[in-house]
Amino acid sequence: MCTVKVKIILLLAIALATVPLLQAQDDSGDECRINTNLAMVINAPVNTSAQAVGTGWGMARGIGYNFDRRSAVIGEFRWKRVYPSGGALKPFESALQSTDLHGNTDFYTLTGEYRFELLGRLLGTYLIGGGGWYFRNTWLSSEVPSGTGTVCSSAWRWWGYRCTSGIVKPNQPP
Repeated sequence: MCTVKVKIILLLAIALATVPLLQAQDDSGDECRINTNLAMVINAPVNTSAQAVGTGWGMARGIGYNFDRRSAVIGEFRWKRVYPSGGALKPFESALQSTDLHGNTDFYTLTGEYRFELLGRLLGTYLIGGGGWYFRNTWLSSEVPSGTGTVCSSAWRWWGYRCTSGIVKPNQPP
């Protein structure tokens, strides 16, 4: 146990020692017209989404063109995956009469943006705006039948079931 802590502290010390060498952006001036990004994402849903899914992960990849030091256009693709939170699958497990149910949700986005940037020597700011295509795909390991009289909750709607007057519509695949 003690050797594990020592190894972790040693790895953190090495990582922190390299921080002064790293720069998030280089100062290459106006001659650099292409900008790119690649990121690993950890996401935490909030509000009603957090009732159905918990934390997840994903990636983002983008490329753009810098017209000058202040103006650029950027295209970006993002993929994120989230997993069911604590009791989110309970209504489905009850309908299946089984606890062997798994699922996830994938989000895909493809966006185009314009960025206006103001940089100082130490601080900077930017405004960004645009639009894009957003798609959500949910997956459950088993088909869950929707019976008559099943009370509709946010979990049923999250996983793709339709509801009418507070009741899950019967005989529909997710």
